[in-house]
Amino acid sequence: MALVTAHIAPLMKTAGFRKRGLIFERKRGEVTQLVTIQLSSGGDGTFMVNIGLVFDAIKALRNGTGVVIGGKVVDYSTRLATKRLPKVWTVTNASAGTQVAAAIAGALRRLDLIDDAPSALDKLDSELAKGFHKVLRAQLKYTTGDKRGARVDLVATAAEFSDRRGCSVEELAKRARLKLPR
Repeated sequence: MALVTAHIAPLMKTAGFRKRGLIFERKRGEVTQLVTIQLSSGGDGTFMVNIGLVFDAIKALRNGTGVVIGGKVVDYSTRLATKRLPKVWTVTNASAGTQVAAAIAGALRRLDLIDDAPSALDKLDSELAKGFHKVLRAQLKYTTGDKRGARVDLVATAAEFSDRRGCSVEELAKRARLKLPR
């Protein structure tokens, strides 16, 4: 895709990412960071930019299931969008390359600050406080030695999703592979 070659690949290379097709990957400390360009399956010329993080500390806990980005099971994923820019881009839009590159550059400034579990807890705090992301926050806390904090997050998740099957504290802890104090 010409847009990727002209606008995105140079930015990603400068930031230390390796390119494989439409997948950009780099290792920062204990975190593998992925940025992928996902083409629409409808063939309508639209695409999305996905960001994924894989934490070394959580790999041992993972059971091999979850969201896959760039061929890897990721611990954290999001779709690049800003308040002024869409989640879905069109390759025929003349300014799409510049806009996407600017949005990715903003995301990279944030990713530059995430290289381990403690920095993720700090820099992703607002996202990790929502919904099932609290389970990831529990895992990150667990890997940093904060088992009580991990339990608090699982209790909050279980309370928020109490109407769903499999969302008790014990079931969430089992799926997250956490052995927590009572």
